Order: sequence, then C-alpha cells, then structure tokens
Amino acid sequence: MGAEDFQITLYSNVSIQEAQQTLESWPQVRTVPPMYNMPSINCFVYEDDEHLVEILLDRDRDNGEKGISLDCRFALCHPDSVDECFTRLAIAFANRLHALITIRDEVPESDAYKFDIYEMDQFRDVAKRAICMKRHFWQTDFGSERARLTSAGAIKHFIVDRLNQ
Repeated sequence: MGAEDFQITLYSNVSIQEAQQTLESWPQVRTVPPMYNMPSINCFVYEDDEHLVEILLDRDRDNGEKGISLDCRFALCHPDSVDECFTRLAIAFANRLHALITIRDEVPESDAYKFDIYEMDQFRDVAKRAICMKRHFWQTDFGSERARLTSAGAIKHFIVDRLNQ
C-alpha cells in the first residue's frame, strides 16, 4: 500500500481452496506469477480493456489462519472509470465469499472503513470518496496522465523512469 495505489482487504471464513476456485472461475480473472517470494500467497489479476486490479489471496493470519484474506488494489493512474469497476468487483467478491471489506487507505474523517455484507452501498460511497481523495494526492505529485498499469508498473513509469531521465 503506497502512494500509487488504492487497496482494500476482504476477510472471509471460507477455505483458501474455495476462494481460489471462486477466483479461478471468475470471468476476466487470471492467475499470475507470485509478486513476492511467499509461496502461500496466490496472485491473480482482474483485467478488462481499461482496468487492471491486482488480487492477492492468502490465509487470514490475523485470525489464526482460519479463513482467508483477499487484498485487492489498483494503480491510481487508471481512468476514473476504475472507481465503479473496482467497487462493483469488490462487492461481487464480498457477496460470493460472504466477506467483510476493510478499506486499507485513508477514508474521509467521518466515514467508516470496515463494512459487512449488509453495508455494501455504504462501502461503495465511502470507497469512491476515498479513491477521489487519494487520486487527488497522486495527481498533485505525479500529474494527471492516465495509464492501465499495475501498481509496480505505475511506480516504474511515473517515478523510477522519470528519475532516470
């Protein structure tokens, strides 16, 4: 979780196998090589013509490894249409996996950051406000250029490559 992305985590009591089967059967979700040298983490990406959403599936280590955690993030350089795509995808995952959602980034001061399955409309509204707030900071520092990149790709394109010019 850095300046370049927006991230949420879903927590569910389903087995890691059930969650993995759910993701593998999801349209436009594919397995990708691990991003980290951690064999227990399963990596996926949701991809359509305009958006990339990175997904990490792991055991819920904060809950004695009962259930799963599903981290979902996207780079803030995406077009604004990612806001609706991302929240819709998160809600669909939460419904399918009977999951709670936690926004891992700053939310506006008066807003909640944890949501159960019955608070998905509230999640959508709060997430969109939080995304707009974080995107504003990103654009202030790195400009308003739009790109369909992973978080690592955004760091490379907007930070590393510019430092090397």
